[in-house]
This record gives sequence, C-alpha cells and structure tokens, in this order.
Amino acid sequence: MNHDDARAIAAAAAREAVERTFVKMGLDTRDPREAQADMAYLRSQRRASERVGMALRIAIYTTAITGLLSMLWIGFKQAFAQGS
Repeated sequence: MNHDDARAIAAAAAREAVERTFVKMGLDTRDPREAQADMAYLRSQRRASERVGMALRIAIYTTAITGLLSMLWIGFKQAFAQGS
C-alpha cells in the first residue's frame, strides 16, 4: 500500500464517520441545504429565546426598581405629612 492508497482509505473512513455522526444527529446528509436550513432555524430560535429572556429580566428589574422608588416616595410623603 502506497501513500495515495492510505490517503484514500483515510478519506473514505473520515467521510463515513462524519456521515454517521450527522445521521445520529438527525441531519440528512444527502441534502446539505436542508441541513443548513435546519441549523439556521435553530439559530433563530436560540436568538428569539435570548431576546425573550432579556425582555423578561428588564421587566423584572423595572418592576423591582419602580416598587422600591414607590415605597421611598410613600415613606417621604408620610414622614412630611406627620411632621406638619
């Protein structure tokens, strides 16, 4: 076996290993455009999920800060009302 034969065998083994891995992941190796579309969809879902999480955090922080400021305002109003 010469160098070219070994290279061809290694390339075939690598191709088969990659194809098996993709099949185990549920990707159709015969249609790469479909697999790319699937990955793009997953990416868009991940980004949407991250945006929802960020919006939820902002809403929680806003609610907590507003509540704290409201409590301070009510406290100041009562303190000045009692002092009069």
